[in-house]
Amino acid sequence: MKDEGGAQRDPSKRGAAKPQSDEAHAAPAMRPAARLSSRLLYWLALLIVAAFIASPHVRNFFGGSGNSVPRGAAYDIDQSLQFYREGKYREAVGAAQEALKLEPNSAIAYNNLSVAYLQLQQFDKALESSQAALRIDPNFELAKNNLAWIQRERQKSEAAIAQPKTAEDWVNRSLAQYQSGGFEECLASARQAVTLKPELPEAHNNVAACALALRRWDDAIDAGRIAVRLNPGSQLARNNLAAAIQGKQAEAAGQGR
Repeated sequence: MKDEGGAQRDPSKRGAAKPQSDEAHAAPAMRPAARLSSRLLYWLALLIVAAFIASPHVRNFFGGSGNSVPRGAAYDIDQSLQFYREGKYREAVGAAQEALKLEPNSAIAYNNLSVAYLQLQQFDKALESSQAALRIDPNFELAKNNLAWIQRERQKSEAAIAQPKTAEDWVNRSLAQYQSGGFEECLASARQAVTLKPELPEAHNNVAACALALRRWDDAIDAGRIAVRLNPGSQLARNNLAAAIQGKQAEAAGQGR
């Protein structure tokens, strides 16, 4: 299940949004009758600028401390949008959560969090985040659209889980079973998906994940390798494969003592 992120201006689009830049404000003109002379104001301005640049936060923003990067709610929101567009949904969740630590009342951060959770099929969290965005900004059209989208996808997923027909339905069912801790059932559903569509990488990944949870290392490794071969860009499949290999090695090392 994938959906391209939409621009915030178009109410018909769906997806993650990034913060709008603040509007520029014109500086007030200095009155001729001001008490301080222009020259004194000039030197005061220089002192203020020097103190501002000397601030460690400013040095960090402009890269003055080596490997540091600009931080802030707007930065993390932009990061969440970028991760979302790249299909890195877990990273998108993390970036949106970081933004909310800095700006707890950011409707945009909650909106981005909601669609990232949706792509991870964590529907309850997606709904909670979307509703939080609308509590903060009831007129946020993109969040309204995303809330409706999440509700539709949740209904479709529940229907597919109840009566799976396609390989994708069985993958969704295996995911729900995995999340509820039913690893044996998850494994059976994922294998059914593999039977129906052997070239579906998510099916093999779910076999690997369930076998990993059951500590069936060889099954997890075999399925993980197929998932990575079918979709080399899947970080989740790579993580599951690496965890299965490490688990087998650790178990072998423990038995050899």
